[in-house]
Amino acid sequence: MDTYLAAGVAEDDVEDWVPAASVLHSNGDGLDIAVRRGRMVGVRRREHDRVNRGRLDPKDLFGWQANHHPGAARLADSQI
Repeated sequence: MDTYLAAGVAEDDVEDWVPAASVLHSNGDGLDIAVRRGRMVGVRRREHDRVNRGRLDPKDLFGWQANHHPGAARLADSQI
């Protein structure tokens, strides 16, 4: 299964899997976002997604990490 979790996070640590679609390219691959303590900690494929048929490419597997970049937090805070 195509899954990527942050360092030190095991699947048992994930509190919720939130269905979503990748916006990193135009086709909207379906994926589930791993959430722990209110933060995104990874992604996994959605096995029966009709767009990507459960496969995640490198953008889908690793692109979510930009949300934790210090600059991203400042931008989000400035828009509240």
